[in-house]
Amino acid sequence: MSKKKKIFNKEIKLLNKEKKVKLIEDKSERLKLLEDENVKLKNETENLKGQLEKSKELNDKYLRKIAEFENHKKILKKEYEKEFEDKMARMMNEILDVIDNFDRAIDSLQKTEDKNSVIDGIVMIDKKFHQVLEKIGIKRIESHGEAFDPSKHDAISVVSLPDIPDGRIVEVCQRGYFMGEKVLRPSKVIVNRIEEENNND
Repeated sequence: MSKKKKIFNKEIKLLNKEKKVKLIEDKSERLKLLEDENVKLKNETENLKGQLEKSKELNDKYLRKIAEFENHKKILKKEYEKEFEDKMARMMNEILDVIDNFDRAIDSLQKTEDKNSVIDGIVMIDKKFHQVLEKIGIKRIESHGEAFDPSKHDAISVVSLPDIPDGRIVEVCQRGYFMGEKVLRPSKVIVNRIEEENNND
């Protein structure tokens, strides 16, 4: 074999050896990269597991808070209903007292000749009844002699009286009532309307 061929074969062997070494180095580098990637993925998985556990804890806390809120709401509703029933019972007892007074007034009317004392008693009962209504925020709309106001008066008729100012209420046919600031029922009234004289020449 010629010298050149031997050198050439030696070079080829060396090249092959270098390639093998390089391949081994490349493989070990890739293996190291894969191991690093594997460690990184494990860490991310552990991190995600931790977040999932936290998320479960937060979800459990959230569900507990909702349950507490619902229970609190039920308790408040029961307390409100009981308080409302108690107030209603107290108010109805006061109204029943007024009804008892009316019953006594009717009995007195049948037994006595003194009608004026019965009338005085009925006026007192009416006053007491309106005091009971005021306790729950219902009060009369004062209308007689006032200027007509369509927001709280309902005119059912007009009259023309020259000695009373125009637009004044001369008679209340049915009392009106406020509930707080709101008109519960407008007063039915008769209003004075002065007609202007038309002088036709």
